[in-house]
Amino acid sequence: MPKTYSTLYHSILTGKSRARIGRQLKKIIRVHLGGRTKTMRALDVGCSGGGVTRIVAPLFRSMTGVDPDRSAIVFARTHARTPHTRYITADALAIPFAPRSFDFILCNQVYEFVESDSALIAEIWRVLKPGGWCLFGAANKLTLIEAQYRIPLLHWLPVPIASWLVMISGKGVEYSGRYRTYWGLRGLVERFEVHDYTPTIIKDPKKFGFSNLVRYQALARALPPFAWRLIIPFIPNYLWLLQKPNSD
Repeated sequence: MPKTYSTLYHSILTGKSRARIGRQLKKIIRVHLGGRTKTMRALDVGCSGGGVTRIVAPLFRSMTGVDPDRSAIVFARTHARTPHTRYITADALAIPFAPRSFDFILCNQVYEFVESDSALIAEIWRVLKPGGWCLFGAANKLTLIEAQYRIPLLHWLPVPIASWLVMISGKGVEYSGRYRTYWGLRGLVERFEVHDYTPTIIKDPKKFGFSNLVRYQALARALPPFAWRLIIPFIPNYLWLLQKPNSD
């Protein structure tokens, strides 16, 4: 993803979807961790203009947002300020903090837009304290519609062709998505203990603010466990709470 992404796609700063996503992620965190977050130092990796960060930040003792897009950070400092929140221009592949600096990390829809997703996860592991948590949102490669630009099969094409399609569709100037399958994602985070919230959300979407999933609720609740095991690898998007082992 270009480091000037916000200047090319200004809606990422001002779109109403940022607040909605923030409320959804905040609910997941509150359900799983409760009041424990009040003593935690948190980091939002790939915070962009802080639209999600400012919604989640009040849960924590402190919140730091990092993003390589300087324009987005300037926007966040002006429009997404909250008490005990700061924004820093920094690369997710070289997070400028000492090992074991944070109790909680938010990394939502970032892995597919960095040069090395394994380096991203290594950095999250490095700066996360033993026993700490990462809320990891990730799109699945095994879908027909590409998640960012909504163009069918875009993410299966060679990057030059995908970039050309993005340009002629009027949706951007280049394509930089690098997606993994479900199994690839599980391998990517294999050192963590994974708490998969995806089925929980689909079974009770109103609780977590996912109104677009309400039509699937009855079916999701009726599915037996073996059916979920078959379906999970083909769900378009995942929300996982990753826990770093205490033994690290």
